[in-house]
Amino acid sequence: MGFAPLLFLFNKYYLKPNYDAPVAPVKKEKTIVIKVEESSAPKSELKVLSTKAAKKSTEAVLLERIQNFSKNVKEIIPELKEEWQEEGKSLLKNLEDCQGKDFCGMKPDEDGYFDESETHARKSQVRLLEMLNQSFQETDDKKFLLDSDILNSFLKSGNEKLLIQTFKQLKAKGELKEALRVISGKDSANALMLLSKTATKEELVELIEEALEGSNGYTAVSVFEILGKLQFDESGFEAVLKRTCHLKSGLPQNWRAIEGLSSKIARERNFKINAKSVCE
Repeated sequence: MGFAPLLFLFNKYYLKPNYDAPVAPVKKEKTIVIKVEESSAPKSELKVLSTKAAKKSTEAVLLERIQNFSKNVKEIIPELKEEWQEEGKSLLKNLEDCQGKDFCGMKPDEDGYFDESETHARKSQVRLLEMLNQSFQETDDKKFLLDSDILNSFLKSGNEKLLIQTFKQLKAKGELKEALRVISGKDSANALMLLSKTATKEELVELIEEALEGSNGYTAVSVFEILGKLQFDESGFEAVLKRTCHLKSGLPQNWRAIEGLSSKIARERNFKINAKSVCE
């Protein structure tokens, strides 16, 4: 056999072809998505929470049921026994008690992070209060409204979602304005910011007036620091300013801050009045 035939056989069996050969299709594996239900507390932490807050077995059952965040409150409520609100109200109070003592057993994570306004107790309270508000909205039955004392304690929680649900209860009870006198400082300012999202201009001015009525300097300054973000006209601004005149005889630094902040708002909105001119 000559050299040429040998070279042909070598190329055929030992060398890769110099053209693109068809590639066999690769079978793709089917992706399986497993839906994991969101839970406000892992089972181990839920057990601690239940031990701290649930005084009855029925309360423990309710506490566990509300942890399923794959369902909204409208889906959960029909699954509960009648008069569930009694356990719900009791549970809300128990959660508030243990939150105040030791955050219902919740401890910092591995990195040392801890937010006392976002504990599992607080998240559970939000859920329960949302359920009570939903039930009241559907039935207009006052049995779903909480006592004023527990609602007022929620105002100091620092939890935005809990505050929103608390405001709904207070408004239903006709006690929203009165409640604004209970809180002070940054809590007052934060409350007004949240309320401004749903209140009309007229309602908002009335709420600001209530928050400032007889307020101390710290509260007034805190409110004025966020006042520029709220909506009101010049007459509303004047009504608000009148509620601060009692502070003119207080600490000079507080009054200077109010004068400065009110003048800034007046300049930005082309108002002709400020704290100095209104409280002469």
